[in-house]
Amino acid sequence: MLRNLQQVFTFNDAKKCLDYLSTVTDKRVFLVLTYAIENELLNQFLALAELEYIYLFGKEGILKKHNSKLIEISSIEELYSRLNKDMPSTTEEDRDTDFTSLKLTSTAKSIEELDDARLFIFYQFLTEVLLHLPKTDEIKENFISFCREKTNDNPTQQEILEKIIKNYKSSEAISEYTSTSCLHRLLNRTCRLGNIKDMFRMAFYMTDLYAQLKELHNEQSEWYKEQIDVYRGKAMLMGEFKKLAASIGDLVVTKSFLSTTTKREVAAMYSGRGTLDPEMVPAILHMKIDARRNETKPFAYIRYYSNVRADDEVLISLGTVFRVAEKNQTEGIDEFVLVRSDAEETLEREIKDGFHDQMRQDNVLSNVTSSADARERIEEVLDTMMSSSARAVKENVSRNDPFSFDA
Repeated sequence: MLRNLQQVFTFNDAKKCLDYLSTVTDKRVFLVLTYAIENELLNQFLALAELEYIYLFGKEGILKKHNSKLIEISSIEELYSRLNKDMPSTTEEDRDTDFTSLKLTSTAKSIEELDDARLFIFYQFLTEVLLHLPKTDEIKENFISFCREKTNDNPTQQEILEKIIKNYKSSEAISEYTSTSCLHRLLNRTCRLGNIKDMFRMAFYMTDLYAQLKELHNEQSEWYKEQIDVYRGKAMLMGEFKKLAASIGDLVVTKSFLSTTTKREVAAMYSGRGTLDPEMVPAILHMKIDARRNETKPFAYIRYYSNVRADDEVLISLGTVFRVAEKNQTEGIDEFVLVRSDAEETLEREIKDGFHDQMRQDNVLSNVTSSADARERIEEVLDTMMSSSARAVKENVSRNDPFSFDA
């Protein structure tokens, strides 16, 4: 029912709950109180910027207080109804971002307690599964019908996509990605929102794009420099900007394919500099990649396969792990430095190996006859994979990061 809810924490001590919520800086919080609390403590909860509503069973805690954040609830059914009403408008915009983070805290007792840990592992896992799906007529038809549905109100784009579908070749996946069609936007928005059903419907094209990217990466790896610097300019919504700014020192994973450039001046053109919208922040992502230690997720120079050669584009795969190192400001543009080094590569490999072992053990894709079967199998096994992969994340972070976890 509460499909938009990402995490639920329970506390028997209101003060401990307040202490935890005081550390949350990048999420919307909905608090349920089953009993009245002291007025001073209630005021402290109400002062939390990230807190949307407090749902309180019974009137005694509300009679003394008039605040728009306080909602009286009389039953579980009413609580569900209110949450479903209050949450949808707050979630899709939050999810439509380039990254999801794994916030490292010294108080977390397990990986499951870390912010966005489930989403972090979800993108790693789903990438592996989608790229191992067999190419079938059903998967192709799902892709075609999805494209038609999403362009139903745009005849121009629908006509362009129909031409792509008619003449489609797997070897031209990157070229189609950089074309004037909305294909790249459709793919990346679908990935960013993380809807499993929709991602499966894009799998036909996604697997071809990833395969061609990997092939190019292998061909180019011999002449890579030790470190590759690429840039991505983007006008960020204030919420996304604040979330990334609060993630300094943390890990992030790409939720979609990222178009970047080797030229900072090109990224600056796409950064939204000069915007008058107070809800938008001009930003550049400066990604530093240790090319010698990048084996699990591909990236490649695609200039000679692109329809926009002047951008000098480097395409980065979804599911790629970076660490947010620092934030600077140059020429009025905020710049985030993201690093991919041996530590991030090792972590990614450990998670990937764990997935492959679990997939073989559980025969995740054996006897799969349709994408619906695969989705159902994935949803069944995701929770068990979460715990085993989480251990790998925790152990790796403890070894390679100045942040540490309590035992």
